[in-house]
Amino acid sequence: MTSRTSTIVPFPTPLLRARQPDFESDTPEAEAELHVSVLNDLLDQLASESVENGELRQQLLASMMRELLNDVVVLYRQALTEARR
Repeated sequence: MTSRTSTIVPFPTPLLRARQPDFESDTPEAEAELHVSVLNDLLDQLASESVENGELRQQLLASMMRELLNDVVVLYRQALTEARR
């Protein structure tokens, strides 16, 4: 039999969600903002773990992902502004 190696990404811990701003998730915009906040926290965790392990490639990837996520947030907010005009 062939053994498979799997990588399991843990779900955010309750402490991670506790650090999120208090959003009312009654709107899609608020839910999207919460997801962005969670993704930023996960990227922070990834970056800090890669610093501890001395993994420069992962640090760079986390930084690039954060920049892309920030770009998506800006584009999303611009689209919302345009849609509301």
